[in-house]
Formats: sequence, C-alpha cells, structure tokens
Amino acid sequence: FVQDDSGGIALYADVAFPAELSVGSVVRATGTVDDRFAQRVLRLAAEDVVAVGAADLPDALTLATGDAGEAAEGLRATASGEVIEAPDAVADGTAMTIDDGTGPLRVIVTGEALGARSLVTGAIVRVTGPLGQRDSSGTGIEGYRLFVTTADGLEIAPAPTPTPSPTSTVAPSDGPMPTPTATPAPTPSTTPAPTASATPVPAPSAETIAIADARRQPIGALLHVAGVVTAEPGRLGSPPLLVIQDATAGIVIRLPDGVSPPRRGARLVVAGRLADPYGQLEVRPDIEGWLETGGGPSPSARALDLSAAGESTEGLLATVEGTVATRPARATSGDLSLDIESPSGSRLRVMADASAGLDPAFVAVGDAVRLTGIVGQRASRKGALDGYRLWMRDEADVSITAHADPDGSPTPTASEKHAPKAPPELSIAAARTRTDKIVTIKGVVVASTSLLDATGRRLVVQDATGGIEVLLPTADSSWRPGDGMTATGTVKRAYDAPRLAASSVERSGSRTVSIARLTRPPGPADEWRLARIDGGVESLHRLGDRWIAEVRVGNDLVPVIGLAGAAVPSTALEVGRSATVTGIVRRPYPTASDRRFAIEPRSSADVSIGAAGRSASAAPSGGTAVPSGTASSAGTSGRPATDADIGRLGTLVGSRVRIGGIVVALAGDGFDLEDGTGRAHVVLTGTAAEMLPLVDVDDALNALGLVRRAKDRLEVIVDAAEDLVRLGDLTAAGSGVASGPGPSPSPAHLTPGVRLAGVADPSVALGVAGLLVAAVATTATLVLRRRRAARLTARIRDRLARHVGGPGTSALPAPADPELPA
Repeated sequence: FVQDDSGGIALYADVAFPAELSVGSVVRATGTVDDRFAQRVLRLAAEDVVAVGAADLPDALTLATGDAGEAAEGLRATASGEVIEAPDAVADGTAMTIDDGTGPLRVIVTGEALGARSLVTGAIVRVTGPLGQRDSSGTGIEGYRLFVTTADGLEIAPAPTPTPSPTSTVAPSDGPMPTPTATPAPTPSTTPAPTASATPVPAPSAETIAIADARRQPIGALLHVAGVVTAEPGRLGSPPLLVIQDATAGIVIRLPDGVSPPRRGARLVVAGRLADPYGQLEVRPDIEGWLETGGGPSPSARALDLSAAGESTEGLLATVEGTVATRPARATSGDLSLDIESPSGSRLRVMADASAGLDPAFVAVGDAVRLTGIVGQRASRKGALDGYRLWMRDEADVSITAHADPDGSPTPTASEKHAPKAPPELSIAAARTRTDKIVTIKGVVVASTSLLDATGRRLVVQDATGGIEVLLPTADSSWRPGDGMTATGTVKRAYDAPRLAASSVERSGSRTVSIARLTRPPGPADEWRLARIDGGVESLHRLGDRWIAEVRVGNDLVPVIGLAGAAVPSTALEVGRSATVTGIVRRPYPTASDRRFAIEPRSSADVSIGAAGRSASAAPSGGTAVPSGTASSAGTSGRPATDADIGRLGTLVGSRVRIGGIVVALAGDGFDLEDGTGRAHVVLTGTAAEMLPLVDVDDALNALGLVRRAKDRLEVIVDAAEDLVRLGDLTAAGSGVASGPGPSPSPAHLTPGVRLAGVADPSVALGVAGLLVAAVATTATLVLRRRRAARLTARIRDRLARHVGGPGTSALPAPADPELPA
C-alpha cells in the first residue's frame, strides 16, 4: 500500500516486491489502475516500483470498526475493539474479527507483527495499518479488512473491567487503550503486594433488567438479562448467535467460547456488553457471565404485519402471513432466502440457515403461507433502519395455507378439484420479465440444440418482440432454424439471462424471422435475438475448437465467438479484412470482467469475409492479430517451466510451472483448475485474458504461468495466449497430430519427458501425461476423494478417446462408482 496527501492505493505486482521496499519508503510506481475483488489496485511489474527516498508514515485515520468502507480504503487507519471470534491462521498470518460496538471489522496480522504474542477471544486490541478489501459477495461494498504489518501496529490489553452498571460504556475508538482495574489485596508490609489482576465480568445474578429496557441502553453498556431460548445457536445464520425472550422483548446473545450450546426452551441468565453489528442488537457475555437455569415456558409467537418488522419487534418470535413473491434461493453457505408479499404490497425478506434443514422446494412462487421465526436485521449501512428479515428455525415454522395456480395466483387447497387455469400466452419480450411464472410463448427456432452445448436440450427461439433460450424437457436434435415452436414452461434466469424451462413443446410449421442489422454494439435489448454486423476484423484468437474475434462496428469493437457446436473454422475470418457476421446475441458470463455482449454465429454460412482493410498491425484494440490459418494458442511460448501437480504448487511459489487439469469453475479473472491432486486458481492477464470467453467448465487445459500466493489460495498467472492450451488442440489443424489411427502409449508410459505418438509439441504431451498420471494415481491412492477422482478420470478418458484414440486410452480404469457418469 502507498499513500500521499490525497489518498491511498494498493500496488499489485506480478512477483514479490524486493526486500528493500520497506515501510516508510517513498516510491515511484507505474502501472494500470484496476480492481481486484473490489479493491482498487495499481497492477504493475515489481521492477516498475522504484524507491526514491524515505519519510515518516502519515498519521493514521481513526476509524470505528463499523465504519470501514470505500472512503477509507487504501488509507492507513487505526481502530480499537474486542476480539469477538476465535483468531485463525490464514495465508498472510493470523485473521481475527474485532468490534467496538459499531460493527465487526476483519483484521489480518502478519507473523512478523504478531511475533510471540497470542490473540484470544475477548482481548481488547488496537490495530493500525492500511485498510484493504476482498469482496466475494459481488456487491463491491463488503470484505473490508485492516492489515497489521508491523509490531507497533498491534497493541493487546486484557478485557476492560468497569464497575458493572447498565450504563457503563466502552472507551471510544479514538481514546486511550483500556487497561484492567488493579485490585491488590492488603498484605503485611513485609510481604510484597501481589500483581494486580483484571476483574472479570461478574457472574449473572438475580438483579436482571427486562429485555425491553436492555434494548434501550447505549451501545457498550454492561447488561444483566434473562430469558427463554427461542432460537438455538446457528438459526440466525451465524453459529455463535442465539435468541432469548422474556415477557417484554427478545434479544440476540452471542455464545461465548467454551460454553455448551443451549437447547430451545432453556432459560438463560447472562451478563455482557451490548453491541449492534449491522444494526442488530446483541449481548456478548464471556464464560463468567453465562448461567443456564433449567427450562421455562416458551413464549407465544406474536402475529405481525409484514410492514411491522422493525426496531420495536427485532428479536421477537413472530408469525407473518403473505404470498411467496420470489422462489427460495440457496447461497453458497447453504442459507435460503425468499421474499413474501402482503395484499397491500409490503414485502419482507425471509431467511433460513442451512441448519434449519429446509429444502429450496418447500414453497413455490404464488403460495399463500404462514411463517414463524425470529425478527432479525442486517442493515445496509451504519445507522440505517433497514435490512429487517424473519429467520425460520425448522420445517415446523412453515405452513402453506393455499397453493399457487400455474399462473402464480394462490388457490385454496380445498379447490384443487377445479381445473387449473391455462398459463397465459405472452410475447417473448413480455415472458422474459415474468421470472418464476408459467407462461406459453410462440416463436421461431433461430439456433438448434447443437450450438450452445452437447446436452441436446438448449435452443433459441425468437418472435417479433425478442428472443429467449428454451430448455427442452428432453434432448431432441430434430429442431432446426426456421421451425415454429409453441412452448409452455417456467421463466427462469440462467447465468443472469432469461430462460424458459419448458414442460411441453409443440411444432407449428416453418416460418422466417427478421435479422436485426446492428450499427452499434449489441446490448440487453438484443439478447438471444438473431443479429448481423459488418466491420473490419481487428483481432483473432483460438483455443482448441473455439475462437474469439473482434469486429469493429463504428467506433466500437464487438466480440464474435466461434463455439465448438457451430463448427466455424477460425480461418473463416482474417485480421485486416472486412466481414459480415450473423449470429445469436449473448450476454457475458456473470463474473466476466469483459461486460460486452457478443455475437455467436451458428454455422459457416453465418460468416462471410470481404476485401482487405486496415493491416493487422493497425488494430487499435490491443489484441493479438492472428494471421489466417494460424492458431495463437496452438503451442506454448517456449519459456522454461517446471511440470507440476497442482497439489505441490505450494513448494513452487515464485516459479514458472506448467499444470494440466479440468476446469471446475469460472471467474471474472480466470478459472479454477483441478487435476486430482489439488485445485488452483488460474489468473489470465495480458493476451491470455482475451481467451477467457473460450474457456468452459469441464475443459481439459494446460496452463503455463507464474505461481504466487494470494490471500487465501494459490494462483498461477498466465500472461500469454500461447501459454494456454486446450486438449482439443490435439486435433486442430496445424497442431501436428497424425490424422490417421496409430499406436498410443499406455498410461504407464505417460511419464514426463516422453512424447505422445504423433504429437509434435512436447509441451502438449507433458500436459496430457500430467492429466493421465494425476487421474490414475488419484483413483489408486486418494480413497477419500474417490468420487472426484473418478469424475476426473472419466472426463479425461472420454476426451482422449475422442481426440487421441488408440489402445492406450482404453487402458484407463473405469469409474469406481457405477452411478458416476462416464
């Protein structure tokens, strides 16, 4: 991180910075402004950071833990608070979460800064260092963390011990570090006085206050409250959180370390401090301030209108009624969320933790429901009275009072004897807006089932108003462009794009459809429609049997993507010549950094090349110009590299390696590659970044790049298009693979340094060998990963059988589990 009088920013280099760039160095840096996990960075080469002097560090900005945000990102800051979660080891050192009562803040302490000291839950700390960000939510406003990199940037003190009082408060974040109250015992003068010790938070006593009164106390106050558990730990989306309620109100309690989780219905007496992370009030006792006193009668749920969820009802066990407005969605954490709506239009977000055991199909859009749960809050910002939601605890909290008709309106269960209403027939433009509704559309097939993937179920239909992807009930390769289709199904979103999940389809003759001629880049209004562009070809890259080009339309560059299903050779376009391209307009992958909509031709008939235009060298796009018939990624750049299993990349940080594996996930900056020994994230930069639209899940790839350790994972940085090789390249023109059948070595002979028969490029042989050896070795030795290894082996065997052939490929073992796909 660097900072001047105007602000601060993170420098993100290709390799580790030299040791002489220490804290306090004045530097001159040259690079490209970019964002990485929403953190603004200057991407550069390490040699482009030059020390030009030294200076005192700038004064640290005093920051409340709940105020960490965009305005302070990159600046040196200081914050104080209590360690509220057990510290854990991460790649950069030790991570902990602190809170001064205004909200939690993630802190990363390097090993050098921590030294021999230890961090424990409940400790009071002051931390100083630059504020960074790593947002994985996609919102761009989460994931802030403060980095402590020097020993004097961390001060640790025992927990504060003010005299217990409902109005006592913690020290403000900009005040002096709290210190324990000395309580020396009187002793004879001849005996040294004992060392002062911190007074612990008193154990709970009968002197408790009503929870309603406790909720009115200032943040940081020491409270004594009692109540019955209405939601056991974990039901509010965080394992340490539970809820108690008395006759006046309810409140969240944070379970202290070392305490057995109480059951629902248990009676608790607790003494702890009041905090409000994300606006939700909670009491934070330690183990000395916790007492379970048996059981008590569970309070009755209070009936609430959807608009009544707010500060006055937070923490209460409540029941609400409404109509399901959005289908339940499951987050990566396993939590479910949906919205319900009242007849007056009020909406409430309803949540269920993974531990509640609810299936996403427990309700459908349009169902009339009665739901019970705890009113909670996650405010959008400090002081905002929003983000209220209802946390359901288990299946008993769900009651469906009326099921939805196919058109989405609730119908009493008793009326099921009546025939359901026919779904409305809508134009495609109108149907696209009816997410989670059942509709009927009529249109013309403009892309067959062979274009988008190999499932035989996805095609594209268009009418005069727009286009939409249709997912057929079963695979059917008989559909052709021009076929009329009537389809009934549910409108969904797939990769952020509209899709009709059809339950029934019918043919309705043959028809023609208009092709939109675009003189501008395609956009959301053109999505899934058939469109045509004219312009000069500025760049062209190939990855296996896929390619991507850029065609200049006016002053803009429009991506043109050649899919494997279209079978359009990359030689159909030539850099420097004009072209006319017809195809389906498609939006980018949700996490892609390139947000441009692309044109995807359906066959060679959709591409025609014209006269020569500007030369390839004149292309202003910055992309690599590829001459006709040349594959930019057919081989590697020739730079030295070590062939490595992904599982041992941790020993090769800073080295250039070649890895091979299966793509298991896509991201905005690259993809995750897995070879059976481990998983690594491959980051594409430079000309390699232009290849990302051609990469798909389940591709078998070789990648050559530099290994680096990121925040919590290993990454391989690939900066040249030619250093990314798809297994499909083995059969591409010019790849050097013999066209006829020939002998192929058995897996036992596929060792580093031995070339595959017929393969001209030894780097490709090494990659295939790595894939085979990793898959077979994993199946034989890693019993706990048997299913994953079997999948990898099956995929690799299938690819080799298609692309290489010969008896060697048939020698691979079959998947161990007959239920796994071959």
